[in-house]
Amino acid sequence: MEVEDCGGGVVAFHNVVDIDREFLAGWIAKRRETEPPQFTDNGDGTYTNLGGYTIDAEQALSQPGRLVQIWDDDPEFAQTLSDALLECVKGYMDIYPAARQAVWARMPAHVVTYTEGQSIGEHTDTSVEVSDVKYWEGEIPKATISSLNVISGSLLLNDDFEGGEMRFRHAAKQPEMKAGGAALYPSNYIGMHEVRPVTKGERYSYLQFVGAGPLTPGEIATYKQWDREGKSVWLPPEMLYDSRRPSE
Repeated sequence: MEVEDCGGGVVAFHNVVDIDREFLAGWIAKRRETEPPQFTDNGDGTYTNLGGYTIDAEQALSQPGRLVQIWDDDPEFAQTLSDALLECVKGYMDIYPAARQAVWARMPAHVVTYTEGQSIGEHTDTSVEVSDVKYWEGEIPKATISSLNVISGSLLLNDDFEGGEMRFRHAAKQPEMKAGGAALYPSNYIGMHEVRPVTKGERYSYLQFVGAGPLTPGEIATYKQWDREGKSVWLPPEMLYDSRRPSE
């Protein structure tokens, strides 16, 4: 694994994991057969996505797909990707050691799929606003759990497509990624990024957030359920500090 500090908190990791192209194609196809619908048709020209946000038809067509049930049927492959990205998190903390004081858990990962013409505009991974949804004094945003994200990791699963470049507004150098490579970056406004439109083929990436959660009773219950399902939500203590307890 080669490490490249691109500045602005963006670090590229090259040759992290080998991914068989034929296996990946079959795995993606199988996941698509079992995933729940990405959008609910509201019957008025609008759609509600999995996050509960209402968008118009044009937005629904341009947004990438999300495969969230990646631990089903083939947990070995999911674990391989999880372990690979965890190694990148360790390397990221070597460059930015203060990050160890700000994180202790991982959100379950998902796979993002872009078909031709799909993209995602500049955004952060801590946003509590989506599209035209705004929040006013006294209201509680739907996306508060995203505010716990500290480090974002995107592991590129294939490179047999055109377009689809991942670009960071504040990076000194843009990472040039190949299949099996990853980019790690701040989840907040410093790591603002976009994925440009795919012009040919399909783009697949494995996405996971490392952060300072859960906090609320509901979030804690959710994380414990994920842990029971084997989804590797806790960071190993030895990554963050001397894991020996004071009494030992």
